[in-house]
Amino acid sequence: MARYLKQMNYAEQKMVVGALEVIGDVTGSGMKTIRKSIDSLSGNVASINTEINNYWSDIANDAVITPGEKKDLRKEINTIERTHAAILSAAEDEG
Repeated sequence: MARYLKQMNYAEQKMVVGALEVIGDVTGSGMKTIRKSIDSLSGNVASINTEINNYWSDIANDAVITPGEKKDLRKEINTIERTHAAILSAAEDEG
């Protein structure tokens, strides 16, 4: 596998990967910038997740929508989220 990767140069290609394992040293002046970006994005994701959880907690206590309606709405939201993810993935595959 390592031999194959050495033969391929993906420097000009965009791709999405689930995990990345680095087998050697990673050096360069841009590494600090990349780390800062990753840390910033991780913080943004945590903040958004907190906001989403707070939203659902607030909506659960509003006394406007019945518990049954909330359950149905949550199912619909889950379906929309899955569909959105599938559409986004297909669009990224198309470039």
